[in-house]
Amino acid sequence: MNAILVTFNEHYFKYFAVFYKSLQRNYPDYPSLIVLWQTLTLEQLEFLKTIPRIHLIDIDTLEVPPGPGLKGRDTDSRIYYARFFIFTDRFKDFDNILYLDIDVVVLKPLDSLFEQTGFTIFQEAYHGVHPIIRTNVEEEKLQQLINDDQLPEFPESAANAGIFLAQRSIRTADHFNSMIDIKERYEPYLVW
Repeated sequence: MNAILVTFNEHYFKYFAVFYKSLQRNYPDYPSLIVLWQTLTLEQLEFLKTIPRIHLIDIDTLEVPPGPGLKGRDTDSRIYYARFFIFTDRFKDFDNILYLDIDVVVLKPLDSLFEQTGFTIFQEAYHGVHPIIRTNVEEEKLQQLINDDQLPEFPESAANAGIFLAQRSIRTADHFNSMIDIKERYEPYLVW
């Protein structure tokens, strides 16, 4: 069984409404829809409960650790890291999970995305270098982390975690623990 995953809080509910309308219209046979939510109103939750094939999960039940949030926004940062939890046993019943940022508009069925193998991050739509990529790159400690992890120099374009597919075979405790470790080690340099 495949699933689409989105995460949002009450401030992004309006984006979910647009996303869901586009999903209904352009991908009516969509698979299960997993919603990791935070601080929604009762009215918003009641609306979500009317959606077919939906799995609602309050991120407070996942024990998501905090981390850096969006610069200049007073939002609980756990909503950004909740997507990591698809790599835990809580989601073992799903074969493939396609994560979509909540501001995605679905224009056609997404079946071909579910046919990818392994862990697939879809190329970012930025042309040239996006400033977020170069954040703190000259800082010595960051350069040391990059060298220690044997990462390549910063690319001229980036993949972003806004659209990715994770098959069951790679959603393991080891991968989950690696992501948490990377998040913690690179935390001063993470920008959302």
